[in-house]
Amino acid sequence: MDYVVQLNDDENTIEMKSNILNAIKELQNLYSWNQFYQERNLRNDMRVAQAQITQKKRKINELKVLFRKK
Repeated sequence: MDYVVQLNDDENTIEMKSNILNAIKELQNLYSWNQFYQERNLRNDMRVAQAQITQKKRKINELKVLFRKK
């Protein structure tokens, strides 16, 4: 019985790590777009990208906190 519980914990850990890594990739993509907008002086698009970056950072931090609690 303990073995089954441990296996489920490992699957959850893998899923949580995968979610964090995917969120980090999305954040990197947002940074690239923000740089693209900065180079072209597209201020409105920059603001939107920066707001999305802020949201994504919060999500990553929340995921990390949940992962550490586990």
